[in-house]
Amino acid sequence: PALGFLAAEAAAGVLVTCRETGLPPRTNAEALARGYGAGTYHVGRQLARYYAWVGLLAARRRPRLLGPLAAALIGTALVDWARLRPTLRPAAFVAASVLDDLAYQCGTLWGCLREGTLAPLRVQLRIGYGNRERR
Repeated sequence: PALGFLAAEAAAGVLVTCRETGLPPRTNAEALARGYGAGTYHVGRQLARYYAWVGLLAARRRPRLLGPLAAALIGTALVDWARLRPTLRPAAFVAASVLDDLAYQCGTLWGCLREGTLAPLRVQLRIGYGNRERR
């Protein structure tokens, strides 16, 4: 509920700001939806690519985490299938994508163990502000 409220508040703020552009409300709403969709995709993709094993281990203790984890793994793979239009059927593409992500993580975790560091798994958030970045 809180996340929905924040999204609605942000959407209202953006729509008010977009009125100043003179663009039709539908154009602004579509751009806003694409932006939120892209943000959601990228968060899910990062989770699927780098943290699915951690998520699976956490879901063993807290089963309610399995739904969001499955959404990240399957949802991002379906978006990639729709975007890339491979010759594989969706189910085969999703299976291959999930296995690829899990295999990639095994390699990353093995490298972390071998080097004795978790630095490659650290999240670094970068927010762009014009010509400069803020961390």
